[in-house]
Parts: sequence; C-alpha cells; structure tokens
Amino acid sequence: MQINFARYAGIYALLTVILALAPPMLGLPSALGFAAALPPLLASVVEGNAYARTKGGRPTGQTALFGAARMTAVALGVNLLVAGLVNAAMQGRLMSMAGEPSQIALMAVGLIVIQFGFNRLGLRLAPQSA
Repeated sequence: MQINFARYAGIYALLTVILALAPPMLGLPSALGFAAALPPLLASVVEGNAYARTKGGRPTGQTALFGAARMTAVALGVNLLVAGLVNAAMQGRLMSMAGEPSQIALMAVGLIVIQFGFNRLGLRLAPQSA
C-alpha cells in the first residue's frame, strides 16, 4: 500500500495540536480522548480514500494491516516529536510531571494499540469502489 507519509503526518499533527490546545484555550474541559482518537482515524480515512481512487477499491487484508501498522509508526514518530518539543519548551518539566516510567510506558503501549485500531478502522471506512 502506497502511503503519502507527509500528508498523513501533516493531517495527524495538525489535528492533534488543534484537539489538544483548542479546548483549554476556549475554556472547555480537555478532550484527550478526542485528541488521541480522531487524528489517526481522519488521517487514515484520507489515505484510504486516496488508495481507493488509485487502485479502484479500499485496501483489504494484509495490505490494510501493513498500511495501518506503517501509519501507526508515523503517528508514534509525530507523538515523540511533539512530546520532545513540549518537554524542551517546558525546560524538562513535562517528564517529571508525567509519572513513573513504567506508567508512561503502559500509557504509550495503550496509545499505540488505540491508534492502530483507529488507523485500521479508517482504512475500512474508505469507499469499496472509486
């Protein structure tokens, strides 16, 4: 499956930043669930639609699994980049506030599993025929 990693990463990063920053700026409660779930779902729907346009149908089977895994790897890279930038902007205080390393690792694994599921779901939501 041909994935436009720049498009996927751009959509993912933009939606992540908007969904993470917009609620507090508007005085609303933080919507971390939306910030974790919607970016990979919407970005993978865009990639699934692009695949359907070029190949004539949505990705299925092993093609979709490998595509979702690659998109999840890109999302992990974007997450690490954003976390590193935020940690640097906060002069290292982010990691000290995050908790125990084992707890952080468990949350990271949970996030990766959730994002893989939403990436796979997004590819399933592509049209069956272009």
